[in-house]
Amino acid sequence: MTLFNPASLSPQAIITSARAKLLALRNDLEAISDFYNWLSAQSDGDLTGLGFTVDDLQVLRSGVADAHALVQLYVSGTLPGTYTLPYAFGTSQGRVIGPQ
Repeated sequence: MTLFNPASLSPQAIITSARAKLLALRNDLEAISDFYNWLSAQSDGDLTGLGFTVDDLQVLRSGVADAHALVQLYVSGTLPGTYTLPYAFGTSQGRVIGPQ
């Protein structure tokens, strides 16, 4: 797969593409952080009352917490104290979203 059409390759095209991708990354990380904060404020009882099983809720919380740890790494350059590298952040997220 070719990333760019060589006929239209220019510094401006590359910068435009990079800016769009980096902005999307930043926006997605902010959305993850917002969702993590919302989910953290919800009690297990409230969420099981909506129909979540205890097991599904644990999977959801784990995947979102791991995604939020990546947000913290992006923002501060450090991971929360419960994480040590190497760590497969995608494992818990894969349990929520399914295989790639």
